[in-house]
Amino acid sequence: MGPKVNGYIAMQALGLGIVCESMPFLAYRAAIGCGVRVLTDCYNVTELCDMGDELEVDFQTGQFTNRTRDIRKEYPPLPESLQEIVAVGGNTGWLKRWWQEQQAAAQA
Repeated sequence: MGPKVNGYIAMQALGLGIVCESMPFLAYRAAIGCGVRVLTDCYNVTELCDMGDELEVDFQTGQFTNRTRDIRKEYPPLPESLQEIVAVGGNTGWLKRWWQEQQAAAQA
């Protein structure tokens, strides 16, 4: 694991997410794989925020709120198939759940 993945693991452990205007595919893939919630393609989002602003983001609906500046904006949400991976903690959680399902099916 490289330093970028370690950063995503820390973000996931702290319950943080990423809201950005753009993100390279490999970085996006690594974040999702670690279970980090991500909103990309958030046009002009950096202009809606300032250091110290209190933000609220619903990653399932794409609703972005800057409580400090009373700004609301809607962005494309994380696709449902990826929301499932994030909800179980990333690739490791997804594989663990899959394995448990396979074991249960084999015992049935």
